Amino acid sequence: MKVDREANLTQPELENPRNAAKIVLAASALALGGLGLAMVVANPNPSDYQSYAGEHLTQYLKDNACKKIPQEAGDFGQKLCQTVGGVAIDTARPQLQALIGKQTERQNFGLFSIYTTKLAIAPFPAYRFETVGILQQFYTYKSEEL
Repeated sequence: MKVDREANLTQPELENPRNAAKIVLAASALALGGLGLAMVVANPNPSDYQSYAGEHLTQYLKDNACKKIPQEAGDFGQKLCQTVGGVAIDTARPQLQALIGKQTERQNFGLFSIYTTKLAIAPFPAYRFETVGILQQFYTYKSEEL
C-alpha cells in the first residue's frame, strides 16, 4: 500500500500490473458470464421457429417453386402457378406451420440452436432449409432443392 503523504490516507496499489490484470480478468469473466446467460435465456424455442418458418419459408416456396414449371407452359403457366400456388400456400399456412414442426430437427447448443427443415409438399419440389436461432432471432443461412 502506498501512503498519500499530503492527505495521510492509504490507497490500493492500482499501479501494480498484477492487481490491474486481476481486475480486468474478473470484469471480463463477469461480462462473458452475463452474455452467456443472456444467450441461454434468449435461445428461441421450437414454437418460435414454427412461426418464423411459417412466414419466411412459405415465402421462399412462393418465390421459387413456380420457377420449376416447364417452359412449354409459358408465361401463362408461370403466372397461374404463382397466383394459384400463392393463394394455396397462404390459405394452408397454419397447416404448413404444423408440417414444418414435424419435418424439423433442432440441435440445441444452449447458447443457440440450429434448425434443419426438410419440406416436401407435392406437387412442389422438396427443399431443405438450415436456420440458426440466437438471441430471439432466426437467420436462414442455407436453402437448397433436394
